[in-house]
Amino acid sequence: MNVTVEYLGKVDGKWLAVPATVGSQIKGPCSRIDLMKDLAGIDVQAMYPAGSPPNADAWTFDTFLKAAEACHKGGHAFGIGVGTTGDNVDTAGAIFHGFGAQLVNQKGDITVKSDALRQALDYYKRLMAFLPADAPAWDDASNNKWLISGKGALIMHPPSAWAVAKRDAGDRREALDA
Repeated sequence: MNVTVEYLGKVDGKWLAVPATVGSQIKGPCSRIDLMKDLAGIDVQAMYPAGSPPNADAWTFDTFLKAAEACHKGGHAFGIGVGTTGDNVDTAGAIFHGFGAQLVNQKGDITVKSDALRQALDYYKRLMAFLPADAPAWDDASNNKWLISGKGALIMHPPSAWAVAKRDAGDRREALDA
């Protein structure tokens, strides 16, 4: 069970729902290993070595933003949708959570007037400068298409992107380097 399930299913320490969700809702990034190294100077394989614990303490929101800027300048922007579909909302939720921002607390109180929410929104505003211009119109398939097309350096929601890349790109670099 992950914290999302507990957050959604428990109120005042008591389970009020079956502890499960559709999907984990914890969807990290899927990046082009080669582009992250070449454009942003980030060695993803060194950060997450196969069979060893992560070495990713430096992978912060600031590092993420700097990498987004470097990849954007290199012609391979991060592909993060900012619309209202599930993938886009999940990403916003992860970023909000990373800043400690909640729209509604566990008691059901609306908590939008907070420093944490202002910080998350400010971060999104800065990140938007390095995303594709049409990112607000993206649906749940757009990020996959962005990565597979060779245009993107990083997207969120790795399981579907990698699977689609392998299915549609075969042995193309975009699939193999993700």
